[in-house]
Amino acid sequence: MTSSTSARYACAAILLLAGCGGGQSAQLAPVQSGKLSTLAIARGAGRLDSGRSWMDASAKNERLLYVSDSGTSDVYVYAYGSRNLKGTLTGFNAPQGECVDPVGDVWITNLQGANIVEFAHGGSSPISTLSDASEFPEGCAINKTTGDLAVANLSASSGAGGVSIWKNAQGSPTAYSIPNIVTPFFIGYDNRGDLFVDGLSSSGAFQLARLANGSSKFKGIALRGASFVFPGGVQWGGTNLAVGDRTGPNGPVIYQVRIRGDIGKVVGSTPLSGASAVGQFFIDGSTVVAPDLGGTEVGFWNYPKGGSATHVIEGFSTPVGTAVSDVK
Repeated sequence: MTSSTSARYACAAILLLAGCGGGQSAQLAPVQSGKLSTLAIARGAGRLDSGRSWMDASAKNERLLYVSDSGTSDVYVYAYGSRNLKGTLTGFNAPQGECVDPVGDVWITNLQGANIVEFAHGGSSPISTLSDASEFPEGCAINKTTGDLAVANLSASSGAGGVSIWKNAQGSPTAYSIPNIVTPFFIGYDNRGDLFVDGLSSSGAFQLARLANGSSKFKGIALRGASFVFPGGVQWGGTNLAVGDRTGPNGPVIYQVRIRGDIGKVVGSTPLSGASAVGQFFIDGSTVVAPDLGGTEVGFWNYPKGGSATHVIEGFSTPVGTAVSDVK
């Protein structure tokens, strides 16, 4: 992959429907809008004008929703139940994917900063930063059994992207190439410790691959039963693998994919009506929370039924990733 191609795909990951470049500061705070009203209020309550990170003291005692906004280079934190803004994490350069470890710490990929930053549940300062030098980290996932941290690198300064895995989320990573993917996007572990990643081939076709638990090589998964368009989130859904199609043939959709060997069969779908381009979603039982990169909203949908959003938080610039952290 040429450096110009790598830059183009990096741009697509950051803003998708907008141009690359420095993100502008948002003029509106992302705020809860009830069912589907268009309410948006000026940023102010609890926001430090200096642009420093802040967190409400009550946040540590609540379930929290983290939303990475690549357009503002901030991460916004909400009380999951009330959807009230509880804090803002700053200092990023195009934050993307998010993942949560077993103790509730949240890891955030910092695409143009070439690192992955860890925050304690409800914390306002980083507690750890892993360097991902010369890479463009996009999606991340935590192996809940081993504590390993896996990151999908959209591309590298030297060419095609790949996957980096930090044992116990520390030290230096082991790098993996993916035979059928040159531009990885999002990544997730299943209940057996197998690691899945979606992305694009050299010709721009949607691809899925798996690193089986204990294996040293990724293998491609042939998808059956649906026409995927552009990579979205990847998460274990409890029974099957949930794989997002960011734009979909008829709009954003999450597919339930049953994996048997090297074949992935689509056995269900969750249409995210009203959204235009969905990045990294987060499945929380019977609810899925997903960012709309094109519509500047984060929506809540019934899962796996889908349909129209039940609630939205509005006012983002370019929301990319979401994650829910529980009180520990």
